[in-house]
Amino acid sequence: MDTLPCAFCEQPHPRTQLRRDHELDICDHCAHGGAQAAMLARGNTLSVREWTTSVHSPNGSQYTVHHLSVAARPRVEFSATADFSREGMLDKLRKLFRREIQVGDPLFDDFVFIKTGDRQETEALLHHSGAQSTLMELVSRFDRVTLNHGVVELKKQNINPIEFGIDGALAVCALLVHIERRHDGTAPMS
Repeated sequence: MDTLPCAFCEQPHPRTQLRRDHELDICDHCAHGGAQAAMLARGNTLSVREWTTSVHSPNGSQYTVHHLSVAARPRVEFSATADFSREGMLDKLRKLFRREIQVGDPLFDDFVFIKTGDRQETEALLHHSGAQSTLMELVSRFDRVTLNHGVVELKKQNINPIEFGIDGALAVCALLVHIERRHDGTAPMS
């Protein structure tokens, strides 16, 4: 029987029973909520904070802002520092004066704006298309995705409640696996 390990729990499964997501082979259990526990068991850390604040507007009305903050640390040493956000018109103008990292995929390069003081480490991570696609998903879901000396930080605020959910956890865990594989030298080349 042809088996492969799940990218998260590392248990072998028949190839036909694995799903492919974020350019990783994932078992059904991890794809439906088990990824976070599997990554924690492997020595990674992942914490999710949710809170609300009340905002008073000048006209005397009040509304609630919902906040979500996620911090994940890979089990491997990773020191990159970078900010990833959706590329807006102002960012397109900034590109005229500043040399931004470009990966060569127009979909990624036109969607994600990268600010980094650690160009070499950031480029090395982005050399793998799995990390690129995972970052694109995270940038589409969160206001800001940051690598802060290797710690993945996600932030979002909205006037509507925010759900991190299984898909958010799966994407963060996938990024941790891509960081780990980049560190171990096992990341397939794009």
